Amino acid sequence: MLARLGLLSCLLLHGVMKCSGASLESHAMNFVQRKALARFAPPSMLSSAEHTGAKPWDVHKYLAVVHHKAGVFLMITLWTQIFTALGAVDSNMGVWQQPCYANTSCQNPGAPIQFWIDLYSPARAQKAREAAGPQGLRVLGPVRDPVSMIVSAYCYHHRGKEPGNIMFPSDLMMSLGPKEGLIFVAERMLQMVENMTGVFEHPSNDTFRLDFEKVTSSPELFDQEMEKVVDFLFKGLITPDERSKVINGTKIADLRQNPSSGDHANDPMCEAEVSKYVPMLPATLLGRYRSFQQRLGYAAV
Repeated sequence: MLARLGLLSCLLLHGVMKCSGASLESHAMNFVQRKALARFAPPSMLSSAEHTGAKPWDVHKYLAVVHHKAGVFLMITLWTQIFTALGAVDSNMGVWQQPCYANTSCQNPGAPIQFWIDLYSPARAQKAREAAGPQGLRVLGPVRDPVSMIVSAYCYHHRGKEPGNIMFPSDLMMSLGPKEGLIFVAERMLQMVENMTGVFEHPSNDTFRLDFEKVTSSPELFDQEMEKVVDFLFKGLITPDERSKVINGTKIADLRQNPSSGDHANDPMCEAEVSKYVPMLPATLLGRYRSFQQRLGYAAV
């Protein structure tokens, strides 16, 4: 089924850089500067009666939002499985990222099912709601301890992952030790983590917060959360058989039962070592991350 959703499948298997075909020219392209700003198609004029037998995305607009190291690859798998189980095809799906590395990594702005990478914020959330109109949004996004995110990001990029990433140049990241590297990453990710915090500290009724720590702690908790996710996305819109099919499909995203086949997971020893340098962050920077932790309900370091 993954093959049916080309770009998301490519992202899952190879990562953003290999799928984007990024060049020096495309690196300079920023999502905000693009004329083809991500918008949803105009709301459907169908009546409730006419919606009988319609796909859920004929009724609502669906949006997955992810921020770097908060569970991106988990969400790619999950989003793909959920919608392919219900018959979604490429033309139903849109993918947008910040920055926009190439045309292939920012496409289908009018599609009713969207996957946004590193760009969702409270301001963009409001614009997305306005664009969705009467159909309304269903937003799903993972949240992770902000300090864990920056530790994970350092270990990931210090290994040379995503060599075309302009936020984390691999030559530089591979040369930085944990103290300097963690500061660099924390500064680079500051706005991204602020955006995630602003959206999910008090989620709106159209938004589901998926806690990364919870869904990766045990298969039982993963299954419990998936029941909630599917009901949030599709309550009253799918049959019991379709619901079972979707929930069964989500199990592929369970990292406890199906560890990632890619090279996305870090060495736990690296993360344990780098975590020792968190208290050494500049006081103002550390204070920001402690504030993010508290606002999201995590114990501050």
